[in-house]
Parts: sequence; structure tokens; C-alpha cells
Amino acid sequence: MATARTWLFIILGVVALLFVGCAGVVGLGFYFVTQHISTTHATSATAVDRFQQALEPFKNQAPLIRADAYGHGSVELRIADLPTSAIKPTELHVLAYQPDRNDQLVQVSLPMWLLKLGHRKMQFGSADFNDDFDRLHLDAAELERIGPKLILDVTRPDGSRVLVWTK
Repeated sequence: MATARTWLFIILGVVALLFVGCAGVVGLGFYFVTQHISTTHATSATAVDRFQQALEPFKNQAPLIRADAYGHGSVELRIADLPTSAIKPTELHVLAYQPDRNDQLVQVSLPMWLLKLGHRKMQFGSADFNDDFDRLHLDAAELERIGPKLILDVTRPDGSRVLVWTK
């Protein structure tokens, strides 16, 4: 029969193991964020150049969703009507520029496997965008099916811009 001292060691060992495990998960989360999100200061000219570079592979391609300056989205292409692509995208990219927030240029790159975890529907920004994504039934599996595409391109009167694409 185990003594009280043995049980105390077992309980303390389990608590220590949980603590180390939680610290490891937090460390991995921090590492993941630092590797997939970058925020830099950029002038408007630098931001325009970066957006042009990002749009280069999609020269003759309209975005699946286009939004006006007020954020009201409109479906340009129905995802169900698009053919299945032989090329499967591996990442979802978001590029955002906000001149009113210290000229921040933010780039997010998420692996497609991560998008498959959790919520199936993707949500970006305002309720108007969410309505359009719901109408498209846009989820990670459908994005993989249609291949690399330009998803969203929004420019607002204040100079801020958001671009979303798969690669």
C-alpha cells in the first residue's frame, strides 16, 4: 500500500508534468506566430509595390470576392462553378496595409492543414464579407480543390488595403 508521501510525489509529478506540457504548448504557439505573421513599417509606395508583387501571379484573374470602399462585398465568381485544379495550394496568405495605424504592413501566411482544424467556414473582417463567404461555402477543402486563387481584394478610401490569396 502506498504511503501518503508516495501519493504526494505522484501528485507533484503529475502537476509538474502538466506545467511543463502547458509551457511547451505556449512556446510552440509563440514560435508558430512569429514564423507565420510579420508586421513591418512601410510607406504607401512600398505597400503598393508589395501588393503588386503579390498580385503578379494573378494578373488576369478576378478575385472570388470583391468589396467596395465601404466593405460591402460582392461575389465575383461562385466557387462551385470553378473547376478542380491539379495544383493544391499549401498556404493561405493575407496582406494588409493600414496607413492610419503607423503605416503597418501585415503579412500572414497560414498552412492549409491549419485551416482545416476548427471552424470550417472562414471569416474575414465585417459581416458583409462573412455573408459573402457563407454564400460561397468557402472552406479549406474547397480552396484546396480549386487550387491557387485570388480570394479577396479590398481597397478603402483611407488607403488601407487587404489582399487574400492561396498559394
